[in-house]
Amino acid sequence: MGFFRKPRVVLRIYIECLESFNSNGTDTLEIGTETDPDAYATAVSVASTGVKTWTPGVGVAYDATPHEIRATYTAGGTAPSQGAVLVVLEYADCPRQP
Repeated sequence: MGFFRKPRVVLRIYIECLESFNSNGTDTLEIGTETDPDAYATAVSVASTGVKTWTPGVGVAYDATPHEIRATYTAGGTAPSQGAVLVVLEYADCPRQP
């Protein structure tokens, strides 16, 4: 998805499921880093279309460490033959811990 180089505060995450994933189980998406795959969003359902707004929990919004940001899809059953999402991560640079 991208790379954070400066200290920042993650404000909000928008996940728009443009085309639902169609495995025969629970399809989810996690947003996080290379060391913590669900740092910002955990188990967001992508089994139906629409916009899901995710606000990070207390203590995970601020991070001063450079990180690669990743979206990880998990199929809850068979491999899906369709599915598409758009992820927007809203953040603000923050030189010091709030």
